[in-house]
Amino acid sequence: MIISDFTYTSYLHLLKLIAKNGYTITGYHKYSEAAYPCILRHDIDNDVEKALELAKLEADNSVQSTYFILLNTNFYNVFSSTVNKTLKEMTNNSLLMFICKTKYFQKTIPNSLFQFYCQDPGY
Repeated sequence: MIISDFTYTSYLHLLKLIAKNGYTITGYHKYSEAAYPCILRHDIDNDVEKALELAKLEADNSVQSTYFILLNTNFYNVFSSTVNKTLKEMTNNSLLMFICKTKYFQKTIPNSLFQFYCQDPGY
């Protein structure tokens, strides 16, 4: 079966195929513990709210993944209270990693915020 358009239904189908074929969905820190690891990662390029929808879908299906968040983008402000609240909600089931397209990563995000979001959720 070839899936041409992304839908939540097609994503759930993909997750079932992953499990059916003997793969274990795992994180970057524990992939070596699985015989056939599958690491799910998502880039939040445009819409933090849509990423939250996907994270909730994954949580409802006992799936954990890693989301990469842009620090410098024109589509959302990671430091706004609205986006910050959404990202905090995502940490319930997902590992969040910040990425910056420039060399001044440590100067861009306060250490306290970095430490909160970049915790290892244990998967």
